[in-house]
Amino acid sequence: AAALISDILAKHCDFFAIGTNDLVMYTLAIDRGDDNVAYIYDPAHLSVLKLIRMSKESAERNNIPISVCGEMAGDSLFSSFLIGLGIDTLSMSTSRILRLKQFIQNLNFSDASKLCDKIFKDSNYGMTKNILREFSKKVNKQIGGKKW
Repeated sequence: AAALISDILAKHCDFFAIGTNDLVMYTLAIDRGDDNVAYIYDPAHLSVLKLIRMSKESAERNNIPISVCGEMAGDSLFSSFLIGLGIDTLSMSTSRILRLKQFIQNLNFSDASKLCDKIFKDSNYGMTKNILREFSKKVNKQIGGKKW
């Protein structure tokens, strides 16, 4: 709900912080802890990515910083997308910092930005995760093919 009115909220906030675990859960109405529906919990769902973009754009228009935390922030599959959007503060568990730092050091911002464009231009939202995977593989090849 906050992401949908982020343009209004940004006028009254000093910063935005997006918690991706809750964003995914509430956007898709799926509790990842519920074994009956956890298999359809999908952070790559286009609706989730669009809400993140919407919040980023609102923050940018109002000159407030925005950060992202949660599983997406520490996952190289999604960090490329987040960085491509222009989000420059990612909060994650300490166990993921070193690996993600290596990944980001090999990330080209222009390519990450094009990744975002490709995701939002693709009309088949089911392909979003494949687009992210292909991009991640390309960056991983630059750092010796390691999979995170």
